[in-house]
Amino acid sequence: IHPDDQPTVMQALDDHLEGRTPQYETEHRLLTQSGEWKWISDRGKVVTRDEHGRPLRMTGMHTDITERKQAEEEARCRLREMALLNRVIATTTSSLNERTVLQAVCEELGRAFEVPHCAAGLPTADGSQVTIVAEYRFPTRLSVIGVVFPVKGTAAEYILEHPKPLAIADARTDPGFSFIAPLLAQQGDVSLLVVPILMREQAIGAIALITTERREFSEEEIALAQSVAAAAGPALENARLFQAEREQRDLAQTLSEVGTALVSTLDMDRVLDRLLEQVSRVVPNDVANVMLIEDDQVRITRWRGYDRFGIEAVATAAHPIADIPNLSQMMETGQPVVVADTQADPNWLHRSEVGWRSYVGVPIRVQGRVIGFLNVSSTAPGFFTVTHAERLCAFADQAAIAWQNAQLYRQLSEYAASLEQ
Repeated sequence: IHPDDQPTVMQALDDHLEGRTPQYETEHRLLTQSGEWKWISDRGKVVTRDEHGRPLRMTGMHTDITERKQAEEEARCRLREMALLNRVIATTTSSLNERTVLQAVCEELGRAFEVPHCAAGLPTADGSQVTIVAEYRFPTRLSVIGVVFPVKGTAAEYILEHPKPLAIADARTDPGFSFIAPLLAQQGDVSLLVVPILMREQAIGAIALITTERREFSEEEIALAQSVAAAAGPALENARLFQAEREQRDLAQTLSEVGTALVSTLDMDRVLDRLLEQVSRVVPNDVANVMLIEDDQVRITRWRGYDRFGIEAVATAAHPIADIPNLSQMMETGQPVVVADTQADPNWLHRSEVGWRSYVGVPIRVQGRVIGFLNVSSTAPGFFTVTHAERLCAFADQAAIAWQNAQLYRQLSEYAASLEQ
């Protein structure tokens, strides 16, 4: 008799032999001669007792019910899986926040698979790194929210390029996970199951189930995890579409407010200060500045955000545009420049003590002529996207109109003054 079933079986047998039940009946596992366990329906009844009521003879029969038990277990598994998927779908469809969706998926998967940690990661805008944005974990585990991993040459690259699950029995010895070896050692992690998050058959992220004991994930478990991750894909797409629509509305409103604010003054310094105040509403950044061109040189005219990094005064000396490759490129092409990682860009000039890791700049053009540049920077690599550049262009166009108005006003004022003389 299987050790887990033996107490129940013996209690049922004793109850019948002692006359407390009219018959003996249990379902339990028996070990066969071949070494496998089979489920048995065991039924019996005492048919002869002595004058003192003690049992003398008992008859009964064993029936092999293994197939029924397997079918029942499969049905229970299917019900659990359907319940899990229904919970995930209900939760993810009720939210239009990307991280809320992934947090719910991690919690459901972590509890369903009884693992100590389940984390979701999304690639950065330039696809060079993956950032952990949501997790389920035991209280004793360290949080990995905000941890950034490289993509190139790692398991993350495989998952993003080949949208298939990846089950690793021992990640400590797998070269694809060497980039997180210190973290694995610190947490005592051993096995991982990584499943891609799909959007229109493309991997847009991944979810990892992590164990501290060696675990061979079954095909059924892998399929279930993939099904749950797949349910997150449409929810993320909806969240991103909603976010994009909201950002478009915010951009339109902000540009309207900027236009109103800029035409309310004809002082160029005040115009540029108001411009920089509004830029951060739709293009998040750590610092921003406006450069204006004087002959073949450029100087920073107005700036914002540098004081938060201990920079009270920004260098405003003029520099030849030809000495600054990114500005030269914008002068020649009239197009924005996005630098995902300044440390990896051969054209980036490292003049600041603060490590600006990503940058986007756009030219300010008046009647087809570049008269300056609107620049924003971030300390986070891979922060800016082409979308940020497009939004920044809209602000640069507003600045160009305000600059024209201010210049026209200055010229008229000078002309009026000359007439009075």
